[in-house]
Amino acid sequence: MGLCVRFLFIRILILLGLFFPSLASALTTQTITFGTLPTQALGAAPFTVSATASSGLAVSFSSQTTSVCTVSGSIVTLVATGACFIAADQAGNGAYSAASEVIQGFAVAGPMVSEVAFTIVTFQWDTDEPSDAYVECAPLSTPTALTRVSDPVQRTRHQITVTNLVMSSSPQFHGRSADLQGRATTW
Repeated sequence: MGLCVRFLFIRILILLGLFFPSLASALTTQTITFGTLPTQALGAAPFTVSATASSGLAVSFSSQTTSVCTVSGSIVTLVATGACFIAADQAGNGAYSAASEVIQGFAVAGPMVSEVAFTIVTFQWDTDEPSDAYVECAPLSTPTALTRVSDPVQRTRHQITVTNLVMSSSPQFHGRSADLQGRATTW
């Protein structure tokens, strides 16, 4: 009799699974909360992003725009100016289904040109760590005719003015900041 009861019990479980599959494999849904990210200045130190899953499971991050920003774990490193998009994902487990991906974007801003006259251009930009800086300028037609204006003082707010420009020569600009640890940002 015991064998028949066990067989009947197993048969009932199988039938329940066939007619009510949600009873057999119900996974709890989860959501990700990933707040907005502010504009960052190119040259800013790598920073941490965070997000939470309603399940309490760990959230992973990836860059959708690796030419502008990269992600390692939860640390974002800025590579170039432009739009950076970070995706937050949670794959789920035996109890939770995968969460819908959440993507947040922000601008990576470069130096600001604060003054343009016929022969003068002033550049301003900020860095998270004190650094020295320079701006190079060369006419497009003769890139070897290079003018370099340096600011050797370690500071976080840079302002460099390039003078005596010949605007008809279509000058091209290049700038660089480097902190005491040798980490450099160029634009």
